[in-house]
Amino acid sequence: MNTETNQYSAPKLAVIPAAGKGTRFLPSTKATPKEMHPLLNTPLIHHCLNELKDADVEEVIIVSHVEKKTLETYFEDHSELKKLLSSDGKTDLVERLNEIERLPKVTFAYQDEQLGLAHAIYSAKKEIAERDFYVLLPDEIFIPKDKSQNPCIELKKSFLKTGVSTISLLEVEESQVPNYGVAKIEKTQNEKCFKVLGLIEKPKLEEAPSNLILPGRYLMKAEILDQIEKTAKRNGEVQFTDSMMQLSKLNGVVTECPRFDGGSVLGFLKANIYAALQNPDLKPEIESFIKQL
Repeated sequence: MNTETNQYSAPKLAVIPAAGKGTRFLPSTKATPKEMHPLLNTPLIHHCLNELKDADVEEVIIVSHVEKKTLETYFEDHSELKKLLSSDGKTDLVERLNEIERLPKVTFAYQDEQLGLAHAIYSAKKEIAERDFYVLLPDEIFIPKDKSQNPCIELKKSFLKTGVSTISLLEVEESQVPNYGVAKIEKTQNEKCFKVLGLIEKPKLEEAPSNLILPGRYLMKAEILDQIEKTAKRNGEVQFTDSMMQLSKLNGVVTECPRFDGGSVLGFLKANIYAALQNPDLKPEIESFIKQL
C-alpha cells in the first residue's frame, strides 16, 4: 500500500503565450493564428488544453494580441452551431463541440509588444494574481502514448514532492543543441529529476553544458513574476531563461514523450504524420499511402 503523502499542492492555473505573429507560416498566419493550426482536426491550442485538463488544471490564461480574434471565437458559445448539427442528426460533431466546453476555463490577457517569452508571461500578472502556474508553448507539440507521458503530469508529480519551480527537459542529438535553450544540471537521487544550475540560450556545440534542451513546458512558482520584473532586456527582449536563473531553486524533469517543433513547417508536418499513425482509423491508409510514395 502506498502511504506516500504530498507536502505541496499543484497549480490549477496555466499560462499559454500566444501573441506571436507566426511568420514562419506566412501566408496562412496572415488570417489564421498559428495556435489554430490543426493537429489532425484539433487546433494546437485545444491540444494544449487537453494536456492541461489531464493534469487537473482548471483555468488557462491565453496571452494573445488584440488582432488575433479567431482564438477568442474558438472558445465562445457554440449553441447555434450545435442546434444546426443536431437538426441534421450529426450528434458525433455536436459531441466534438461539447469537448471544447469541458476544457479548462479560458480567459485572455494581451501582449502589445513582442518583447520575449518572459514579457508575455508578465503581461498576465494581474490575471495570475500571485498563484503558481504552468506555462505551455503551443507550438511545442507533445503526443503522449498515455497519460503517464504527459509532460504537465510529470511536472506536477515532481512539484508535489519538492514544491520547487520545475521545467521539462528533453534529450536531443548533439547536432540539435545549438537551436535551443540548454540546461546545465546536477544529478539527484531521482534519475529523471535534476537540479538546474544554469540555462544557456542557443550555445555553440562546444560550449553546451549538456544535450538537455528546454522543450516549452514549465511549472513556475508565483515568485517568478518578481524575477521577471527585475530581469534586464537582452537583445531587445526579456529572456525567460535569465528570469528563471534568478530563482533560488529550479528543478528539471526529463521527459521521454514524443515531441515535435510545431513552429516549423517540417516539424508540424511530422507531428501530423505521427499523430495519424497513432490513430487506428487513419493508420492503415497513411501507411499504405507512404508505401505507395
